[in-house]
Amino acid sequence: MKALATLTAYLIVQLACAQAIASLTLPAEVRTTTPDATVQRDLVGADLQLTTDLTEALVRERRATRQGWEVRVIAADGTLRMTGTYKDEELTIPHGLFAYHHPDGNLESAGRYVSGLKKGVWQRYAPDGTPLAERVYGAGSYKDLELQLGWATVAEVVPR
Repeated sequence: MKALATLTAYLIVQLACAQAIASLTLPAEVRTTTPDATVQRDLVGADLQLTTDLTEALVRERRATRQGWEVRVIAADGTLRMTGTYKDEELTIPHGLFAYHHPDGNLESAGRYVSGLKKGVWQRYAPDGTPLAERVYGAGSYKDLELQLGWATVAEVVPR
């Protein structure tokens, strides 16, 4: 009986997800995927966790890549809300470039995660697009920050 209830709940979520996706008017760059890519879609809330509540649901698209799991979160009106890459299939370890968007689609913040931690300079923007103060995460010295962001390199010592 419990298995039937679980299966029923799963099917309801899949149907709701399909209906939400069908109602989206997505920009071409959001709809486009490579022919060999398998895109998985889930309904998530504002906290990006799975949800069955359709009132505030967003559609999360994810697909496996060589770098990890590429994710896009799209609102019901088709606006992009988040893009990023996770190391793991469970989407618990963000790793790579991320961008978060305000409800109107304007960029809210962008930066890099390294193994689940924010690293380097994160750009932030007000809802009207006005730049806000940058935030720097995980920086030691300025020299370390230069290396992390690729602004400098360290020469390799070659033995003679």
